[in-house]
Amino acid sequence: MRILPDHEKLQYSGRIDWTDRKAPVFVFPCTFVRMCFTGEVLKIYVKNKKAYWENYLGCILDGKQTKLLLPDDGEGVLEIPVSTVKDGVHELLLFKRQDSCHEITFLGFEIEDNGEVLESPQKSNRRIEVYGDSVSAGEVSEAVEYTGKPDPEHNGQYSNSWYSYAWMTARRLDARFMILHREALHFWTVRVGFTHQIM
Repeated sequence: MRILPDHEKLQYSGRIDWTDRKAPVFVFPCTFVRMCFTGEVLKIYVKNKKAYWENYLGCILDGKQTKLLLPDDGEGVLEIPVSTVKDGVHELLLFKRQDSCHEITFLGFEIEDNGEVLESPQKSNRRIEVYGDSVSAGEVSEAVEYTGKPDPEHNGQYSNSWYSYAWMTARRLDARFMILHREALHFWTVRVGFTHQIM
């Protein structure tokens, strides 16, 4: 059974281009869609637009995190193994792991024919907006063996926005959040008569 992106029980967070309600575009890291469902079939329909590096989606299914390699360009179907759980209800969080090295268009899910989409946990009323650079986006956050050393040469595999300080803070505070990210970004406030750099 196909679940289209505009299904009323899917829960979204982040900066999303909703020009086409059946094909939302995720650009910024940490953007996600959440679904609770029953059944033991799960497929994800996507369209990737690559700029550089290998591109991955983050997937947390029933508390277990994996990364999903995306096609370089064009549409793809990602099949996720689903294990049996005691109450039969699965929770999926599908998120953008990486920065602007790619854009991902979400085209929906597929679950088994007798499956059901359930209500997701209620959203928090707290909100955080984070402005930052690649560190804020979780760039090379999984390169733990390089702690205290220069960043390693890589092809995108070490970047994971789930472990960015921004998203970690939001989870600790039980807050929804949005991240605005640019590489080596400087922010400026402009007042009458002078300009002041704040980051």
